[in-house]
Amino acid sequence: MVDLAGRAFDAVDGQVMKVANEGVRAYNWITGRTKADLANKLLDAFIVLGVTGSALHEGKIFLVPASVSASFVMHELQRTNLTCENDEISAAERGFGDYRVESYKKSLKYLAPIAAFSSGIPIRFSSATEDICSKAGMALMGAGNLFVAASFYVMRADYLPPKKNCVIRGIAMARDKLTEIVDKYKPRPGPALARTGFNQA
Repeated sequence: MVDLAGRAFDAVDGQVMKVANEGVRAYNWITGRTKADLANKLLDAFIVLGVTGSALHEGKIFLVPASVSASFVMHELQRTNLTCENDEISAAERGFGDYRVESYKKSLKYLAPIAAFSSGIPIRFSSATEDICSKAGMALMGAGNLFVAASFYVMRADYLPPKKNCVIRGIAMARDKLTEIVDKYKPRPGPALARTGFNQA
């Protein structure tokens, strides 16, 4: 039974990771940035949603402590993400894996679904109150936890190196194509006329 549950978990995790890899690939193609940058932006979204939701649900008195605690925890996670990515790059250059990177990814494999599941808890309890602000606050906190889960999946995705964003690449391609067209239709000098005896004095 335990083995069956493990296989089911791995199957679901594999499908989610396919989505995460496609997301990282699209983000890298559009912005030219890496998975750590995307994961950290998702954590920034959690800070905004979580703090706003806490203030709406608990009251403005919780705005400052919620902001400080959320910012501290997310900052530590963001710093860990950057360190992990740098270690992953170094390991790839050396030609073998890094134990710390693999250990971090393994922990995220189990933390991600926990964060995703916990997103439903505040949303579920929001139905117990009639206060609109409280409902909205719980919904925002739940959405924030989904962003955390997404960031965990993103950090487990395949690493893609940074490159120029799609706009810069598009401008460069258009410039090269225009140069090619101009060169193609640029007038070429005609053959030189041979000097004859009539032209001589």
